[in-house]
Amino acid sequence: MHTSYTLEDIPKDYGCLMKRLRFIFVLFLISAFSLLVLFYLYQSLRSEPGRLNAEAEAFLLIKVVFWGGAGLIAATLIRFLFSRVQEEKRPEPQEGGLLVNTFQDVIHELKQKERALTKINEGTQAYLTEMKILQEQLEMKKRLVLMGEMSAFIAHEFRNYMGTILGFASMLSKEFQPTQSGAAMTAAIIRELSTMEQLITDLLSYGKNLFLTLTDTPITPLIEELLDAFGHDLDKNLRIEFVTVLEVCNANMDPTLMKQALSNLIRNGIEAMTSEEEIDSRILTVTAGYRTDRFLEIKVSNTGRGIPMDQQEKIFLPFFTTKEKGSGLGLALVQKIILAHNGTVSMESTKEKGTTFIITLPQS
Repeated sequence: MHTSYTLEDIPKDYGCLMKRLRFIFVLFLISAFSLLVLFYLYQSLRSEPGRLNAEAEAFLLIKVVFWGGAGLIAATLIRFLFSRVQEEKRPEPQEGGLLVNTFQDVIHELKQKERALTKINEGTQAYLTEMKILQEQLEMKKRLVLMGEMSAFIAHEFRNYMGTILGFASMLSKEFQPTQSGAAMTAAIIRELSTMEQLITDLLSYGKNLFLTLTDTPITPLIEELLDAFGHDLDKNLRIEFVTVLEVCNANMDPTLMKQALSNLIRNGIEAMTSEEEIDSRILTVTAGYRTDRFLEIKVSNTGRGIPMDQQEKIFLPFFTTKEKGSGLGLALVQKIILAHNGTVSMESTKEKGTTFIITLPQS
């Protein structure tokens, strides 16, 4: 038959066990000493039986040994009882306290390492994010360069042919009197050719390489100047409200090109609200401020009808337009300018609530 032991069979307080052993050892020493003294006296009495006072002296010595031993035993008992009372008052250590403390230390160390790894991971993710943005910008720039070259070639060819047609139409218009039907037709031809000439001009502007003249530019005055210009030219009957939330911030940019990009966004926002008569409120909101310690964010919002979901992915494509006479190059040019500044432009639109264009630019 085998006997098994568990942790409960081992004394919980090793110090208490040692105290008990010391107490038993002290009692053993006192008892042994007393027996040795009595044995010595007994041998002395036997060796000197003629001494008259030997018995009295032995009795006195036995009393001294007895009371001394009793005192030592009493003192030891009192000390033992006092220590037991102190131990009872002291909170008993929890079972497995050493294991629990060790486990808590390990958990604390693991939490510290986890926090350190979290910081490293956040920094790494922010860097993997920036690299992804840069790669997307690079791919977009390559596509825009190819499209710009193609647009420039087509525009030059069209301009050559249109110049010839426009010349003949102008000469033909001189052959008709103002009241003749031919005069009206030649005037219509010249009008349409002028519209195509504007489209070609936009194509050439889009295909032209952008050369940035970067300066440390404050954003607030630039936006306020644009809004003042639109406010003066705006039809007073439209009742469009301009709202600005502008933080004092600067960025390294080409102010002329950035004005052109923001002007296109503001103009699109105004046209989105003026094309619909059923819109209750017409509010154009422009906000600017630091997004992080490295990036600047500009938002241009309008309260128009919004852009349908099936059109939102195409909104920055060249030649895509929802306007009757639009060229589809305004937002494409905005994207080209922002990409030239190593920034990004995106769009958020909700049906019946409006559209927001978001520009993110590096501070340097």
